[in-house]
Amino acid sequence: MGAMKRKAEEPERATERRNGHDEHDAHDGHDEAIRMNAESAQQGTTYSKKTPVLSQEHEQIVTNTIACGLAVHRELGPGFRERIYQRAFLLELDGRGMKFDAEKPIQVRYKQWLIPGQRVDLIVEGIVLVELKAIPEVRKIHVSQVISYLRTTNLRIGLIMNFNHRLFKNGLKRIIL
Repeated sequence: MGAMKRKAEEPERATERRNGHDEHDAHDGHDEAIRMNAESAQQGTTYSKKTPVLSQEHEQIVTNTIACGLAVHRELGPGFRERIYQRAFLLELDGRGMKFDAEKPIQVRYKQWLIPGQRVDLIVEGIVLVELKAIPEVRKIHVSQVISYLRTTNLRIGLIMNFNHRLFKNGLKRIIL
């Protein structure tokens, strides 16, 4: 997993290698699909009250994170266990030079005490909390879970990626505090 690190400013669009050629050379709508998935995620966004928009830099990290999920879904499709998608997603992040913390332990504050024992699936670039799922449907409890994780970690943006859908955009949920 020793991929070269790319600066966030360098590529304005994510690239993906397939069959030994660069998709930029043989444009097949990949960038358009990423943009559409990012827009679909924004349409399904859950906001807290008085939510300011994210900075352009943070939006780019979110877009790149969604692009990784899309690449994994395109390659594997629905039907696998969550652990398979998680490993593939980590490989995709690493291959694109994105920094991440997987299975990050967090402490939950209760009054003056900190309670250990909770973990979040993934934090990408210290900005985006990602909860990966392979379930029939994302429910309100899953959204509540991500909101709780965001509050505990002091992060503003979370993504739920449910790979158990035929179309990736139908399993993508974006939550902003």
